[in-house]
Amino acid sequence: MPDHQSCLESGGNSVDRSISSFFYRLGFFCCNRPKLTIGLALSISILCAGGMAKLTPENRPDKLWVPQGTIAGMEEEVSLCDMYMLGPVKLLYDVT
Repeated sequence: MPDHQSCLESGGNSVDRSISSFFYRLGFFCCNRPKLTIGLALSISILCAGGMAKLTPENRPDKLWVPQGTIAGMEEEVSLCDMYMLGPVKLLYDVT
């Protein structure tokens, strides 16, 4: 009597064969061309790390610690001068 595989078993076996075949071919390529493999790995790493040059540190604590779009963030946008001083501040000095 032949073993009859279910649909899930045959699907799993085909996925297993395709993954195994892919990694066999990848390993064979890396083994036969080590300089090219190292060069490609370094090139891809340098390209991905190139974006790090555009990073700038954020020094404003309100931008670092207050999430955008929250009530605290919206209250931060309204300055105390706008809330409590309706007009320009006039300082009067008494000259004697």
